[in-house]
Amino acid sequence: MEAQKMHSLGALLAVVGGVLIAVSSFAPWAAITTDLGKILVSGWSGDGKITLFLGIGCVIFGALGFKFRPRAMGITAVVLATLVLLVGIADIAYASSRMSAVSALLGATVALQWGIYLLVVAGIVALAGGVMLILKKQL
Repeated sequence: MEAQKMHSLGALLAVVGGVLIAVSSFAPWAAITTDLGKILVSGWSGDGKITLFLGIGCVIFGALGFKFRPRAMGITAVVLATLVLLVGIADIAYASSRMSAVSALLGATVALQWGIYLLVVAGIVALAGGVMLILKKQL
C-alpha cells in the first residue's frame, strides 16, 4: 500500500475509532439486576467523561492527519487511544472483581454491557489508525 493511501486509511480509522469512543462514553457499561428490576449504568456516570475527551481528541488528531504532519498526529492518536484502552481494561477488571461482592451483598447480579466492550474495540481501531499514520514505509 502506498504511503499516502496508508496515511488516509490511518486517519480515517483514528476518526472512526474516536467517534465510537465518544458514543461508548454514553452507552451502558454495566447492568445491575435485582428483584425490583434492572438498572443500567452508563459510562457517563464513571470514566465516560474521560473517554469522551480522549475520543474527541482522536477525532481531531485523526482528521488533522489527513493533511498536516501525519506522523505527529499519529503519535498523538496512539497516546490517546492507549489511554482509552487502559481505562477500558481497568474498568472491566475492576467491575469483574467486584461483581461477586455486589451479588452477595445486595442479592443482585451485575453484568458488563456492550458499551464497555465497544470502548475497548474502538480504542483498538483508533490505535491502529494512529500506528498507520506513523508508518512511513510502504506495506
